[in-house]
Amino acid sequence: MHDDPRDDVLDLPPVRRSLDLLAEAGLPLDVPDAWPRHLPGLPALADVAPDLTLVLDHLGKPPRGTDELDAWAASVRELTRRPHVVAKVSGLQRPGQPFTADALRPVWELALECFGPDRLMYGGDWPMTVPAGGYAAHWDVVRGLVGELGADEQCAVLSGTASRVYRTEPPDDF
Repeated sequence: MHDDPRDDVLDLPPVRRSLDLLAEAGLPLDVPDAWPRHLPGLPALADVAPDLTLVLDHLGKPPRGTDELDAWAASVRELTRRPHVVAKVSGLQRPGQPFTADALRPVWELALECFGPDRLMYGGDWPMTVPAGGYAAHWDVVRGLVGELGADEQCAVLSGTASRVYRTEPPDDF
């Protein structure tokens, strides 16, 4: 999807057949870099594939610091009306934009409002974080936001949602 130039790639019959196979196997589809190409069309995909868990990777790449943020937010709100869609809090660095808890707060709060902790998961986005200070710098910012949640909500974002979606066992220490 990253390199395919076709905006309708998710609508192509061979791709749809592949998505059916994912759903049959109980595997999710992570949709990377969704904004602006794929995010507006994801609700329609979710509607025709109700048995497929869709993962909005990187929160759909919110266009922080641009006049497109409201359109991104409207697309996210529409998408989250489908209960089989979850989102990954990762890859939120933007060139020329600060990467702090305060700078991320608007997209974080929208994600919490729309998905809730049980449909959000943390993703470290390593090695892509290396140019922006590395994994620890990314983790420190997101940990600060997640740390404002209650213990059960933190567990959901940090391990529970991912364990459920990717069918893995959560660590014992969460």
